[in-house]
Amino acid sequence: MGSPEIMRIFVIVIGIVLLVVDFLYYSRQKMRENFGFAWGVFSVILILLGAVPGLSSWSRLISSELCTVVIILGIVVIWLLFFSSSVVSGLMAKNQELAMQVSLLNCELERVLTKMEEITGEDIMEIK
Repeated sequence: MGSPEIMRIFVIVIGIVLLVVDFLYYSRQKMRENFGFAWGVFSVILILLGAVPGLSSWSRLISSELCTVVIILGIVVIWLLFFSSSVVSGLMAKNQELAMQVSLLNCELERVLTKMEEITGEDIMEIK
């Protein structure tokens, strides 16, 4: 088995592993829908690039000496990008939660100010 076949097998395996991890992250709500969908599409493209013979002509361009370096570098880059997108997804969820809390606090403030205005008879909204 030559280096083109090894590269194709690794691309297929990486695509399958990435698809499974993406599904697990999405199902555990660690990744948002848009990132999950993008990683799912990328995983399917990787699988197709390795599995379909017409699309795998790229594997013959890489020499056998560079095969290991390309595989390791590809795995590291994909892992870093996936980790970054999962962190961004978590931050987006926290941002949305904080926006909801601010909205609830604003509603509570309006209610308290209205109640104070009724009790004191003064226009508290002008002070604000």
